[in-house]
Amino acid sequence: MTDKGGDMKTGKKFARLEPMFGSLALIVAACFVLGIGWGYSAGKLTQMGPGYFPRIVGFALLGFGALSLYSDVTNPTVSNTRFEWRNLAFVCASILTFAALIDRAGLVPATFVSVALATIADSQNSVKSTLIYTLCVCLFAWGLFIHVLELPLSAFGRG
Repeated sequence: MTDKGGDMKTGKKFARLEPMFGSLALIVAACFVLGIGWGYSAGKLTQMGPGYFPRIVGFALLGFGALSLYSDVTNPTVSNTRFEWRNLAFVCASILTFAALIDRAGLVPATFVSVALATIADSQNSVKSTLIYTLCVCLFAWGLFIHVLELPLSAFGRG
């Protein structure tokens, strides 16, 4: 039978490892993306193949995960904050809403609803800042994906 002091030491050791879980999850996700992307031809910068973008994203995730893990190891902090389920729910709803609306409503409405839901996840955002940020992202997405890259997406409704 262990005493309460022994349990506390185990709890404290686990608490020091807890901040590293996010970094490790990012590294695992990066390896998964790289594994999928490696199965496709990368091509060249001027003629990108289907595996080019997944490799770029995978290496970027791997780099961010490594930097985050380095920061977690060199600056260990014990956090007393609880997991924010509200934030996770709004961000997941944002992604699912974008996926559901992109074909039916078009890029701009799907982006608007998705970004608005994601910004609502942070309860400190005001309605004004949410609207301004959402409109700026919609304008940027419209300009980049519709006009600059000329992707076959409809801005509003089915194209």
